[in-house]
Amino acid sequence: MQRYSLDRAVTTIIAATAIATSDTQQESEGQAAAADRLLLTKTDLVSPDRVEALATRLRTINAAVPITPMLNGEVDPTPCSVRAFHAPTL
Repeated sequence: MQRYSLDRAVTTIIAATAIATSDTQQESEGQAAAADRLLLTKTDLVSPDRVEALATRLRTINAAVPITPMLNGEVDPTPCSVRAFHAPTL
């Protein structure tokens, strides 16, 4: 039997629509709460103040998660690499 394990959950969040979406869809907040890393997409389409307001709101949902803004769809993949986190075997 093959066994699989989930190394980390990376969630992408569209900066332009995230606040409105989280107000109407609880699933989006659940995804942010469970994530090991949040990537903010399309940050080049909104003001820096809006990106900061979104990051502040996300920190109320998941205070420990690293939040990485992406610019023009680009992000350093290193922090998202597998085996970056190790939990004991259940």
